[in-house]
Amino acid sequence: TVTDTSSVIVLPLTSPIVDVTISDDTVCVGDTVIFTSTVSNVAIPPSYRWYLNGNFAGLNSTYSSYSLSSSDVLVLLIFTPNPCGPDSATDTVSIVVNPITSPGVSLIGSDTICSGDTLSLSAAAINGGVTPQFEWYVNGILLGTDSVYSTSSIINGDSLWVTMMSSDECASPDSTADSTIITVVPSVIPAVLISASEDTICFGDQVVFVALPLGAGAAPSYQWMLNSVPIPGATNSTYTTTLPASSILSVLVTSSAACADPEFAEDTITIVVENCLGIDQPSLSVFSLHPNPATDEVVVDFNSSGFSSRNILIYDALGRILYQQMNVSDKNFHIDISAFSPSIYFVKVIEAEKEYLQKLVVE
Repeated sequence: TVTDTSSVIVLPLTSPIVDVTISDDTVCVGDTVIFTSTVSNVAIPPSYRWYLNGNFAGLNSTYSSYSLSSSDVLVLLIFTPNPCGPDSATDTVSIVVNPITSPGVSLIGSDTICSGDTLSLSAAAINGGVTPQFEWYVNGILLGTDSVYSTSSIINGDSLWVTMMSSDECASPDSTADSTIITVVPSVIPAVLISASEDTICFGDQVVFVALPLGAGAAPSYQWMLNSVPIPGATNSTYTTTLPASSILSVLVTSSAACADPEFAEDTITIVVENCLGIDQPSLSVFSLHPNPATDEVVVDFNSSGFSSRNILIYDALGRILYQQMNVSDKNFHIDISAFSPSIYFVKVIEAEKEYLQKLVVE
């Protein structure tokens, strides 16, 4: 009897595995990218075949390229003898290629301030990524790392710039800067003086008042006031009027200078209207008013009736003529004042080329 014995090796059922890894998580246009394969569950080293978008691309265990585009598809196919299972395996990589970005930064805010003010500028990043970094320099000295820089110690002519480092991995270059020269304007205190065209102001004179501003900028604004009441429409640098009586005239100037402190300036003068028009006798010797105060009507009583060319005018406190009647010959002349607002008015009588004035109170 002859006996023969042999050993049988039973191999497990296996499938080869291949895994492709990429050298960079983020791929930018023009980057060289290396793809590396890792193989497992093989007894014999495999052979490799790379395909890019279905086209044969290589036979090594690694593959590299610098000309990839978004939507490219890379496939690795391996072959290895395997008596107990499949003899091939594949792995597929979908590629995302990001465009190159150009970072930028801009200073936001005014680089001109008034003396004593706080300078505040912010940096607006362009293509700065999720977490851009900033560095602020004044005359080359690093003074801040936030997106906003404020200081009250800046001086005129200082050089300021901000550098922005982009966190975008495809930024080229990865940093950029913006700069400016700071202008600090000294503060000015505005002032104004009132000048009159006449030194002596007589009743009935037309007088031009001129506001002479100082430190009020190139285009100040004006408001004239009479007895502390704003005069409607009197908003120029000059004011022309005929004042019936002594008054207090003032002008308020609003400076247009950027660094005026305070913004306003005011000047006030007291105007004395003199009786210098050839009046030979007091007004009461020529005419009287009754009643005075009056409400609806006032009567002008003349002490003589020998004139037939008297003229009667009534002025308000701003010198405006509200009533006039020429060639009055009545000894007692009645005037309807029911439309007059309660205030102080002035009645002027012109007789034989002489003028007489009295105050009328309307209640």
